[in-house]
Amino acid sequence: MVTMSALQPFLNPETWNTPSSPHKDAWLKYGGFYGHRWANDGSVSPLDLYCYLRARFGVPNGPTMAIRHPSTENIYQWHYVVACGDRVIHFIARIDRLEIVPQADADASADEWAELVSSLKKDFARVGSQIGNVRKSLETWHLFVNPFCRLSGILTHFERKLRDDPPAPPPAIPATADAAGIAAFQSSFDEFASNMLETRAAGLSTRMLAPVWGESFVNLVLFVLGKPEIRADRRVYESTLRQPIDVRIASLHHNCRGFDRRVDRGAGAFKKFHTLMNARNNLLHGNVDPSALRFDTVFFDQVQYQTDGPRHEIPLFDDEQNLALRLLKGTSQDISADQALADIATVREFIALVLNNIEPRIRDVLQAVMESPYPGQRQGDQRTGVLFSPMIPLSIIAGE
Repeated sequence: MVTMSALQPFLNPETWNTPSSPHKDAWLKYGGFYGHRWANDGSVSPLDLYCYLRARFGVPNGPTMAIRHPSTENIYQWHYVVACGDRVIHFIARIDRLEIVPQADADASADEWAELVSSLKKDFARVGSQIGNVRKSLETWHLFVNPFCRLSGILTHFERKLRDDPPAPPPAIPATADAAGIAAFQSSFDEFASNMLETRAAGLSTRMLAPVWGESFVNLVLFVLGKPEIRADRRVYESTLRQPIDVRIASLHHNCRGFDRRVDRGAGAFKKFHTLMNARNNLLHGNVDPSALRFDTVFFDQVQYQTDGPRHEIPLFDDEQNLALRLLKGTSQDISADQALADIATVREFIALVLNNIEPRIRDVLQAVMESPYPGQRQGDQRTGVLFSPMIPLSIIAGE
């Protein structure tokens, strides 16, 4: 006995057609056969399938298109309903996957799905020229990682750590303790030392990254607002990016659209930022003069109790402080929380200074790109735009 495939009504895509009505009944029953869906495992290119359906059936006609927002902020990006005789088949592109949902009476096996997908892809060739025309009509944008936004997120994390989560003071050393007390003290002190290490790491990372963050802002301004004659010539554009940072900043009004005046080199925010940039190599390349990192002074008295005995080195400080804490705090020299937070503030003041020199309409565009983790650039005219929201909507259909 030969069992008919659950997908038999859908295996000849050449016979598919546009529904004569919105198929509201089919949509109302959609939940009943949603369990027979197939989630794309990479066998089908969503782009190729969309162009195929667009070429054959026009604009997406699925019911979810009626509630779709005009932007990309949608759970369902596109949805087609195609008629197969007295049945329909849904093609739905969610944000997390492409699904094919036939109006089937039973589950299909993996082999049956493979047969349907194979039949569908073979039919692509039949309408290849129409698919090509649709493909040519699409705008091509290239997504890229926004270095400025990425660094903003990292530095905000470190800023929160340094500002809101300072390490607790070291545990007091007990004058006397049993074995359990000694173990408890050791555990507490190890935790204190670990927290101090995390704070130092956050401070050092912040002080290294803050200048890079500031420079990434300048380069993003040139990328988004650079005049066409500069952007069109790769060598000229790269030469602009290689200029000393102060020259790059002072030339923004010449090289970019939207600036109504030159950035004031005499402004305090400019001078502080330039000082920060000049000092960055010391941290980034370890070019710090160790003598510049002195953090305390110790006096030694040398006491010899026997003529031929060892000399005792007695350390003396002119203030009262836990020696362990004194030395641990010393390792934060030049990378303290206060210094790191000051660097972040310096870059923020500089960014505000530059933005204040840009016309409001252009400034709004730039700020939108600044906040986008993954903006895009349109092929051809190199226009930059925000294509996707940082907050991606999610949807999970509840099951039993």
